[in-house]
Amino acid sequence: MGARPVPRREEVVVVTELELRMQLLGGGGNCYNINDNADLLAEILARLDGRSLAAAACVCRLWAAVARRDAVWEALCLRHHEQ
Repeated sequence: MGARPVPRREEVVVVTELELRMQLLGGGGNCYNINDNADLLAEILARLDGRSLAAAACVCRLWAAVARRDAVWEALCLRHHEQ
């Protein structure tokens, strides 16, 4: 019987959030990330219905903070009131 191979130590790789985002965006070249512009994100979220807005608020902390803006809910309430 041969000797058992020695288990290799796993390397711990620390990846910063920025590095991870760049990897997910394919290097970050000419890509655009909606999270870079909270005002544009607010304009988009303001056009959602209530259920979709609630789901969008669960995406991440930034989206939740933007979804809590008064202007976003004001647009939703005004659309609902017009119906």
